Amino acid sequence: MTTVNPIQSFIDRVATFATDLPADEEREALAALISEARSLRDQPNKIRVAVAVEGGMVTAVVSDNPALLDDVVIIDYDTDDVDESVLDSVHELDGTVNRAQVIREFVTQPYVNLDELYTKS
Repeated sequence: MTTVNPIQSFIDRVATFATDLPADEEREALAALISEARSLRDQPNKIRVAVAVEGGMVTAVVSDNPALLDDVVIIDYDTDDVDESVLDSVHELDGTVNRAQVIREFVTQPYVNLDELYTKS
């Protein structure tokens, strides 16, 4: 899956903006693009993520800007009682190789208040 960069998407739409639209439609379309540009400009510079875990299993990965993340990979080193067929080799930067369950999770819109979670100590 390709990551969609909202700023690049905006630039692409401006670049292909149809100049042959009737004046009223052109103004309306341009106003919508300007509004979107302002909202992109006002987005936080940091991407905040929360990982929900229940019973040792990741149940969700959420972000306030999931379009910039696309997906994440969870590496679960807890391999007790896990079928060997679902384990992958994970090459560590120090040269060691470990067996783990590697799970790709898609990032979605948050269902929790990230502002509140990020202000907790």
